[in-house]
Amino acid sequence: MKKEAAEYIHEWQITIDRINLNFTTTGSMMAADVENLCKFGYEYPIKAVIAQQYGSVPRSYYGHSPGELIEKIGLKMYMPGNLQSGVTDMEGWYPVYPNEKAFITLVGSSTPAQWANRIEASKQLGEFVLNQILSSSSSIFPKLTFDP
Repeated sequence: MKKEAAEYIHEWQITIDRINLNFTTTGSMMAADVENLCKFGYEYPIKAVIAQQYGSVPRSYYGHSPGELIEKIGLKMYMPGNLQSGVTDMEGWYPVYPNEKAFITLVGSSTPAQWANRIEASKQLGEFVLNQILSSSSSIFPKLTFDP
């Protein structure tokens, strides 16, 4: 795995572990954890795939939400339905601006069960990327469409 792809996966793993610990300890989510779940939990596994192709993430891939990125590289069609749903669920909450109020709304309008599902979906997305896309025996990676 290329260095920057590995760094994205590493950041994803650290962040998901911390979010899961905070959630398990408190039974609720804080706005900062929601922001991290959106950015690191959903975006970083996808950016790892892009970094694996290019060695780094080209500027043309910045500023896109995870849902837009999976469409742009052709990953969506290879993702299991539950992972597509997980990305779609978070899509409406994805930040456009730092500290956007959508996080506060999301924190206040979600149940602990919904948070547990979102955290689990992020774990599954990262594991799918790591084991099915970035593995040396991946049959999916060569089929993706990278168009900066």
